[in-house]
Amino acid sequence: MLDCTGTYGRHRWLGDGGIPALGEVVAEPQIPYGLEDVLGERRGHYAGKNVLVLGAGYSAATTVCNLATLAEEHPETWVTWLARGTNTQPLKRIAGDPLRERDQLAMRANTLATRAEGNVQFASQAAIETVECLGHDRGFRLTGRVVGRPVTWLVDRVIANVGYTPNTDLYRELQIHECYASLGPMKLAAALAGQRGADCLKQTSQGPDTLRSPEPNFFILGAKSYGRNSNFLLRLGCEQVREAFALITGKANLDLSRKRTS
Repeated sequence: MLDCTGTYGRHRWLGDGGIPALGEVVAEPQIPYGLEDVLGERRGHYAGKNVLVLGAGYSAATTVCNLATLAEEHPETWVTWLARGTNTQPLKRIAGDPLRERDQLAMRANTLATRAEGNVQFASQAAIETVECLGHDRGFRLTGRVVGRPVTWLVDRVIANVGYTPNTDLYRELQIHECYASLGPMKLAAALAGQRGADCLKQTSQGPDTLRSPEPNFFILGAKSYGRNSNFLLRLGCEQVREAFALITGKANLDLSRKRTS
């Protein structure tokens, strides 16, 4: 059986350590945990609002940059950007990044965070402790700490770009050895640990044996196989599919790209 379904992930939570902050479960329906179409369909929802964004990855950077662009047309728009880490610049730029757009996103997001431009205020070492929804379209009251000091935020909108963890419901009764840190299959997680910190574009297939688990003939493929590791690429998923079918058929040189002629 191959688990490469769309049930990859559940969002993480605003609370410290990725657990729900007090009151967050109740407020969850009012909080988007993915990318919002800030400059398109959801423009009216955020224009002129005080928005709190939590996260320190490219999703959060995209959200903050789009909100800063929105603030150019609606100057009353204000963004509070919080990150759990200690870095003064939320995104680490990759030297000689071959993806120009990614580097430009990181550069602009870091500029917004450090120069107080674009109606953006950034704070690192932030932890959310409580979330209270004040009613439909009435905003939120959040409490937490920044560098250990208690802080209260009153905002109109909250966006949680805090990442996802794999959904294991499909195989929770099976014998799957998972990495306690990444939640990916253990053999693959161990192989990926050797490439920790490498750019995703340098990722290569780790070989068919890393797809095996204690459960016979059960393979976790695609983004879910990487667990919390964000370096997954679609081409790696296609290679995993080829490797899994090679294991199933016993044909090491199986070529799934060949077209049938009959």
